[in-house]
Amino acid sequence: MVKELQIHKPLVHILGNTSDTRLSHVAAGFLKQLARPTENEETLRAAGTVKAVFWQLGSDKLPDLTHALLSLLRRLLVDSPENVKQVLVPADYPRSNEGLLSNVHTLLSIFTRSDNAAIKIEIGLIFKEICKCLVSLQKEMAIEDVVFSQLCLHADVARPADFLIRQTQPLLQSQGWFTFALMARSREGSRAVAGCIASDGLYDLLAQRIEAYHEQELAIQVQIESGVSDKTSDAVGKVDGNSVEHNDVERSNALMLVHELLRNGIPDSQLQARLQGLLDTTGASA
Repeated sequence: MVKELQIHKPLVHILGNTSDTRLSHVAAGFLKQLARPTENEETLRAAGTVKAVFWQLGSDKLPDLTHALLSLLRRLLVDSPENVKQVLVPADYPRSNEGLLSNVHTLLSIFTRSDNAAIKIEIGLIFKEICKCLVSLQKEMAIEDVVFSQLCLHADVARPADFLIRQTQPLLQSQGWFTFALMARSREGSRAVAGCIASDGLYDLLAQRIEAYHEQELAIQVQIESGVSDKTSDAVGKVDGNSVEHNDVERSNALMLVHELLRNGIPDSQLQARLQGLLDTTGASA
């Protein structure tokens, strides 16, 4: 439908040129569906879909339309380094009286000004996709280290992930911690994340996360040494309904975050000492 009929082109044109809220909302929803098949990614990117989304986001919108645009953007960024690169370039539209801003600044500005939880969650998940792609690119091109550092220099860049962590849904919490761990791979990202952990009381949540999975491991080890059956061990290996494998990933992400913060030498010496103590007490020191 996309390659053969080029049905996406009038939709992208609408999104990048109209101020009609109803038309923009319909176009964003339709494009999100077209973006689901991975084979459409290159075609939609070439048509300027990401640019059109940011053109819309460059001015204040109703919450429903803003959420639809952000949802489309997140879909476009999934496993798409080329689309992520388009987000990281400077915006080519003015925002009110502030002049030209980066697309990242636009997202952070919307996050700060909005009191809509769904919008804030979408932005948090967008930053997760951005960081995930940049980390994968780091393995291929050293220059991406510079790009990652520039991303993390934006003020409040860690706040969207912070917001995810504070949600009640375990999946969103996991996405937030995962984003923190990815950001912490750069020195600037480590400082942004450390600022959140130190100032917003997230340290206790991080410590609880690591200690809970450590206690789970000890409980499973006791069961194994006691000669319990595999079935019983499987039952013990559950925390809040999650499998042992899932919890291993969760603890691994939390530990990776702590190790990266310590490796990059965060300026808060008190927090650094507490993080090192957390690793020592749970037997997870490098």
